[in-house]
Amino acid sequence: MDDNEICEPEFIDGIPHGCGACEECHQDEYDAIEADVEMGVITDAEALALHHRNGAL
Repeated sequence: MDDNEICEPEFIDGIPHGCGACEECHQDEYDAIEADVEMGVITDAEALALHHRNGAL
């Protein structure tokens, strides 16, 4: 993210989420998906679909 840009979170159901535009937010989302896979919350297939939706793959 450029030093002049401000990362403003999106609010979904009153819960703040990353802006979805900056590299830091993309990485945070990627890490959260991978953590969910490791904990067994979602399957590998679900993670792949989420990564595709988020533009990571």
